[in-house]
Amino acid sequence: VSLTSKGLLRTAVYERLLQDMEEGTIAPGEFVTLAALSEALDISRTPLRDALLELQVEGFVTLYPQRGVMINQLSEADKHYLYEISGLLEARSIHNVFSKISGRHIRRMKEINDLMQPDLPELSSITYNKHNTAFHNVYLELEPNPFMKKMLLNNRMLLFQFAARDWGEEFCWTNYNEHKKIIELFESGTAEELSEYVGKVHWSFN
Repeated sequence: VSLTSKGLLRTAVYERLLQDMEEGTIAPGEFVTLAALSEALDISRTPLRDALLELQVEGFVTLYPQRGVMINQLSEADKHYLYEISGLLEARSIHNVFSKISGRHIRRMKEINDLMQPDLPELSSITYNKHNTAFHNVYLELEPNPFMKKMLLNNRMLLFQFAARDWGEEFCWTNYNEHKKIIELFESGTAEELSEYVGKVHWSFN
């Protein structure tokens, strides 16, 4: 992302900060001064503060006036609440997009899920989380409600890119197999069956 693109500076800073958090350059629980961020990104504080305010609204950071910014950490209770909200939203979204799924979407989901097998030697936790987001985005991109889509994306980023980068092999195999079930229900199930599965099984906190 170019940090000097005219008219896009705030957006570029926002995306750069998200990328740094996603890749672990800035870690959850870390406190960073505005001066340090401004110097690292080689930008003035105004677009930096604007980007940080947006990230704060979305739950990624907490701003402390005249001091700096804290990268937020999620408690176990926070994760539980995010799972609950995401399950309800994604189950509703399934109803909205189910009739729009084509063979192309099914093939894409299968391709992505094949890349998420935990025994693949080149699969890093960062790449896994990117694939996980991409899998769900195949159908969530069809969601006509922009607010629902934004909330689901933010919740997923909070959970799978910032809260925990490595969820362990058992979780990853479970997730892989649940993705296969989601594909199966898109192919031969009903919207009601898939909505219930996504809401009560795939987004189960346990």
